[in-house]
Amino acid sequence: MKDYFARDDKGYGIFSNVLSIKECDDILVGLQNSESNTVSAGSRGLFENDAVNSIAKDKRLISIAKEFLGADPIPFKATLFNKTAGSNWLVVWHQDRVLPIKQKVDSPDWGRGQ
Repeated sequence: MKDYFARDDKGYGIFSNVLSIKECDDILVGLQNSESNTVSAGSRGLFENDAVNSIAKDKRLISIAKEFLGADPIPFKATLFNKTAGSNWLVVWHQDRVLPIKQKVDSPDWGRGQ
């Protein structure tokens, strides 16, 4: 899959035609029918949603992530932000670093500022 525009120096890539229109519609229907923990700003814990779970584990998306990570990625968290033109808010740049781990390991190679 090389049909994309990458700005590696900026930390992102734009990929074309990864999902079909029908697949996108199916995801929307799946989200609309979701009983997830929905709040006005969005939803957390969306891996419980079948549509989200299946797309997060889709081989095409895993392959894109692998190109950037260089390793086999494991999807572990899905959050939906409900931002529209009528309901929008500023989020200053930040990086979420929450990882599902079994135990804490002290290492000089991992921590704040790494």
